[in-house]
Amino acid sequence: MSLQASTVVDLLYAEAKYLNIDFIFNHKIESIQRVNQKFIINNIEYQKLLVSSGSKAVKRLGGNDSGYKIASFFNHTIIDTFDTLVQLISNEKFLKEISGVKLIAQASLYIDNSFIIDIKGDILFTQYGLSGSAILDISRDVSYALTQHSRVKIIIDLLPAFSKQGLINLLEKRASTLKSRDLSVFLEGILNKKLATLILNKLKIDSRAQELNKKDIQKISYEIKNLSFLIIETKGYDSCEAVAGGVCLDEIDMKTMESKIVNNLYFSGEVLDVDGDCGGYNLHFAWSSGIIAGNNISKV
Repeated sequence: MSLQASTVVDLLYAEAKYLNIDFIFNHKIESIQRVNQKFIINNIEYQKLLVSSGSKAVKRLGGNDSGYKIASFFNHTIIDTFDTLVQLISNEKFLKEISGVKLIAQASLYIDNSFIIDIKGDILFTQYGLSGSAILDISRDVSYALTQHSRVKIIIDLLPAFSKQGLINLLEKRASTLKSRDLSVFLEGILNKKLATLILNKLKIDSRAQELNKKDIQKISYEIKNLSFLIIETKGYDSCEAVAGGVCLDEIDMKTMESKIVNNLYFSGEVLDVDGDCGGYNLHFAWSSGIIAGNNISKV
């Protein structure tokens, strides 16, 4: 009800303090040793260790690879990481013309000219490329493909509610209705003005509505339903919301979150090789795996 994300942190911290849980802030772990079945961390002895360090996502908020280093020290396998839930960068020059436009559309992903997936949702055009929930959800496949040096293309259907023929019929009707009106109003009310101007400029159509022939209308319809973007890279770890890869799950008892390699060593959250779509799935895994780990760590 407060509409503040900080409320979650404040209440968890207050409850932890109430339960007499100690917090040590601004201290980097310089060394970890395993001696007599116990963990020696910065010269302090502990019976159990939970690695819940997150990932390399959003470095400015503290994201780093420390958890992977600790896991590797204890002979755990680290699945190669890459950024996901991340904005995409394109080199299409016309992006500046439509920067700031947001709409509900359908994004189709092609990797090395092979169709991969369709996703419908929010899409935001920016000066650097593409963002929005639909783009973030498709970004996992894009990011991985780019690590493999594949050619990545996204085709956006600006009006997914219309079939190809349905859109042609609509445009033909408007051309007939608008008659001698200037072409600048031809797509008015159908598309954002920036997008409408872009479509007509790309096709180099400059005439009045009544002068549009069937071929012109088919070209306009095709461009609306097939606005193409070549993706050259992502915004990377500094901007991504999650990271794919991490500590291999085969080496973790998922019922307790305990290591199968080292007794009393536990893992939870994004340091593990788990990642999900937008919508709270990554947070859900962080909370649930943390609860499972905590419940088992507290057992004598």
